[in-house]
Amino acid sequence: MWSGLNMSEKTGNRERLSRLFAGGRVFHAYVITGPGRTEFARDLAAALVCSGERKPCGSCSHCKKAGLNIHPDISTITIAE
Repeated sequence: MWSGLNMSEKTGNRERLSRLFAGGRVFHAYVITGPGRTEFARDLAAALVCSGERKPCGSCSHCKKAGLNIHPDISTITIAE
């Protein structure tokens, strides 16, 4: 189960997301590897749909829906390893 957008516990993800958005460009694909990749991918998706100033803000309607896994633009595909 996804823990939602409690970014205070995810400082590494916050820093990585800040670097991704710092250039002002969003690419059509990202290769995410290593431990925590699913959680980071979900945070990235939430940041892309976020309407807040600091992305992901965790308080706008988009972030709240993403945290509850009910956002219509975000879906998760789980592949058994």
